[in-house]
Amino acid sequence: MAVGAIQVKVCGMRDSGFAQFAIESGADFIGMIHHPASPRHVEIREMKALCGELPANTRVGVVVQPDDSLVNRIWDAGVDVLQVHLKRWDRPTLELLHNRKPSGKSLWLAPKLVPGSVFPSDIFEFCSRVLIDTYSKDCEGGTGKTGDWDGFRALINEFPDREFILAGGLNAGNIGDAILQSGTKMIDMSSALEVSPGVKSRELIESFFRTLNTLVQG
Repeated sequence: MAVGAIQVKVCGMRDSGFAQFAIESGADFIGMIHHPASPRHVEIREMKALCGELPANTRVGVVVQPDDSLVNRIWDAGVDVLQVHLKRWDRPTLELLHNRKPSGKSLWLAPKLVPGSVFPSDIFEFCSRVLIDTYSKDCEGGTGKTGDWDGFRALINEFPDREFILAGGLNAGNIGDAILQSGTKMIDMSSALEVSPGVKSRELIESFFRTLNTLVQG
């Protein structure tokens, strides 16, 4: 079952050794979360240290509804991409995020979408990619639960010239079905590669990429 070329972001990294291993295994991006409510939270100084150990164009800083000061500090940590989970996305907020983006860097947005709501297509003006995660009333991303793959494909069909990232409950057991059903070209992995919240496993990382490579080559 060939699924075509897929980009992979491994998120919630806190250790440079695991991050390097994920890249060697096939990850295209490494996500580092600065959000105190997350078990995968890293301080800015830790993010900066991780960025110093990772290759250019792989480093993604992940935040939730940041203020102006935090946006600047995340960029200053050395990330190549700022991924922002949004509980609201009024134009001033989007303009702030877009205007703070250094030249040559990328902005990805992850709006918190209530099931059945209209997709806010105006955010495309401000970002290069949109991440779609499973909705949770109490959690800002990283739910670990599978989402609406058919709905994701509908977005791709509606906006064929835009780039989307599929997140939420993806693992070695469902990744083939998820890719084929959703039509995604990029996935975001985290909890399925952990032995406990925030603790990655080399065995799980290796197993996942082995499965994905088999699907891509098959």
